[in-house]
Amino acid sequence: MTPAIDERIREVAAAENLLVALDFDGTLSPLVADPMAARATPDAKRALERLASCRGVTVALVSGRSLVDLRIIAEHDDDSPFWLAGS
Repeated sequence: MTPAIDERIREVAAAENLLVALDFDGTLSPLVADPMAARATPDAKRALERLASCRGVTVALVSGRSLVDLRIIAEHDDDSPFWLAGS
């Protein structure tokens, strides 16, 4: 990495509060023929849980889907630390 990018990464890592917003379909979950069968990969789930456990970090799952459908495919329940943003 270039020094400018390294410095930007350090600045982000040092932020008191950080919002990490990630697209669900094709990013956390592979694209599948049946959209309602989509689920985050195990590696993505572990990474999200680690991020959400960091002090000052908020994780949001973003989708063009409805919030109802996103809640189902993200396996989101009332105890989930993740925010959802859908259409």
